[in-house]
Formats: sequence, C-alpha cells, structure tokens
Amino acid sequence: MVVPFAPQLAERFAHERTDARRAFGHLLSAICAVTLLHQYQRGDEPTDGVTIRATEHDYGIARRLLAGPFARALGDGLSDAARNFGERLAERFANGFEFDTNDAKKREPVIGDVQTIRRYVRELASVGFLDVVQAKQGPKPARYRVADRPRDDGVTAGLPEVADIFGSG
Repeated sequence: MVVPFAPQLAERFAHERTDARRAFGHLLSAICAVTLLHQYQRGDEPTDGVTIRATEHDYGIARRLLAGPFARALGDGLSDAARNFGERLAERFANGFEFDTNDAKKREPVIGDVQTIRRYVRELASVGFLDVVQAKQGPKPARYRVADRPRDDGVTAGLPEVADIFGSG
C-alpha cells in the first residue's frame, strides 16, 4: 500500500503536540483501509501486481470519518452532545442575551442534570462558542452569552483540507 501524498500531508498536519504526531499514523492507517476497501469498486489493478495507491478520494473519505473523533481525542472539538446543546442554547439565548447555567437548565428540554449542563457550557466556552461575560464569583455562577460569530468547533482537528493537499476541491 502506498500513500503517495503522505509527505504533503505530513507537512500540513498539526504536529505541535505529541498526541497529534501519534495521530498521524492513525490517519495513514485509515487512508490505507479506505483504499483497500474501495480498490475493487473503482476497478484499481495494482500496476506492479502488488502495490495499491491511495487517492485523493481515499483521503477525503478518511478525513471525513476521522475529523470528529480526532478533534475530540486531541481536545480541540466538541462532543456531539455538547454541540447539540449549544445549538439549543443559541436558539433560546439569541441576540446577546446573557445567561448562567441555572437559566440554561430552566429552558433546557432535554438535559435535566445541572452538572451535565455545566460540563457542556465549559466545553462550549473552551472552543469559543460561548463568551464568558462575568466569571464565577463565590456562589454566584458565571454568566455567558452565545458568541456573535462562534468559532469553528474544531471538527477538522488540524486535518488539512483535500484541496490543500491536492490543489483541487
């Protein structure tokens, strides 16, 4: 199995953190798995009878499959549950309306546990989806607001875009 674009991918991969460098091997393994699974669907015959070459399409599939799990594993993304909760918060507390976790609990139809709400609020604030308006002061909870322009929630986890590797879309 050959991944001819591995050097370009390595140059653009987020490699500042040790865990991200370890994740690069997992990415290459996923690309190889996708390549192997799709070789017959696209009618690939190894040119030398043995070697199968990964393609742009293979990387695109591997990237889409791994982006969320990589982001969460590397601490840069939101869990699906926090993302869904954030969407509900954005609907209920739009237009710069400030709230705390108790306000969120009162308006939350799905999650009844304030501890879970607090955890999701911290997660959303850590990626810039929520702005901290006022920090917690003693028994008084922190106040938040949905960010005007929420930051990308990290779902790409530093995985380069297909166009960045192949110069196409």
